[in-house]
Amino acid sequence: MNIKYKEHLTKKEVKSILQNVKNVKRRNDLRYDETDTFDYYMLPDGKIIVVLAAGEATMYHSEQELIDIDEQQDVRGDKEHVLSNLIPDQRVFLNSINEYVEKLALKLQIPLSSLNKTLGSIKLIDSAYKKKRPSKQEFFNKDYLYLIAYLGEVYIREKGGNWIFKKRKDEVSYEPYIKSSDKKILDTFFELFKECYEDYDTFSIYNVASVELMR
Repeated sequence: MNIKYKEHLTKKEVKSILQNVKNVKRRNDLRYDETDTFDYYMLPDGKIIVVLAAGEATMYHSEQELIDIDEQQDVRGDKEHVLSNLIPDQRVFLNSINEYVEKLALKLQIPLSSLNKTLGSIKLIDSAYKKKRPSKQEFFNKDYLYLIAYLGEVYIREKGGNWIFKKRKDEVSYEPYIKSSDKKILDTFFELFKECYEDYDTFSIYNVASVELMR
């Protein structure tokens, strides 16, 4: 059975594939190191799906595409989580959200009042990065954290809910998610990392947020 390529899969779509498609192979040998706790599956046509902590998944055209992307992640060490050690304490993160948004506004030279936590305000952020981008290393060590905080606040404004955190054994950083008022779990960090890393010169944070809010 040939599964049509779709970059982002909902939890329901993942469950349907795993239950109804024959000859799906579990491929956790594709994990990039022992800190990687996502589940990997190969479909009969060679596509790879990576199931995230919240049950949703990212699809890749092939095993080689996944390998190529993994080999590029030089902004993190070989055994580092994509969050590195950015959120070692969830309480500090929550208490610092306003500070992170202020730092983002200052760095991008956007009036703080314009970062009003609406979906549309993210277009201002994209526009600012088009004019001037920091080094990739600086972006993922600083800006990435500020953007996680801002995306989460946008999601709460759009969908209601609150921040929740998950921390797996032996990981340094907490993983931040939003649990919306309708009980959906919205990812604030993984798809953002993927988008900005793979397409650093042309990334669209607005697209990341739009897709997440449509789940």
